[in-house]
Amino acid sequence: MIITANQWKITLELLFYLSAVATIVSVFERPSEWDAIFVWLGIGIIREIINKTIGKDLKTVFDHKVFKFLDTVLLGVLVVGVYWNYRDLGILISTGITALLTLLTFLFRLFKRDDPASEDKF
Repeated sequence: MIITANQWKITLELLFYLSAVATIVSVFERPSEWDAIFVWLGIGIIREIINKTIGKDLKTVFDHKVFKFLDTVLLGVLVVGVYWNYRDLGILISTGITALLTLLTFLFRLFKRDDPASEDKF
């Protein structure tokens, strides 16, 4: 029995979605979340490599826009689950990112003054 490239692509896509659901469940249940995240990332990387090389000309049902939206939703749920389990770390990261953005905005406005009359004002 010969398995076609199309069947390989469909099998890999199904494996990706199954591992995404298993990862989300393990993140919320917390049995071994990091193992599940690494497996999901590994399968996702292999999936992207195959979709960009061998499978770029193969059209399956998983190439529909609905599955691209599903990818985004699953990633969002996974990020929420990780943030929920590590709230203190998430608050620290989000506060740090906000502080960096504020600093970059201030520096950008400082160096981007076009009006020479307003050099003394911010």
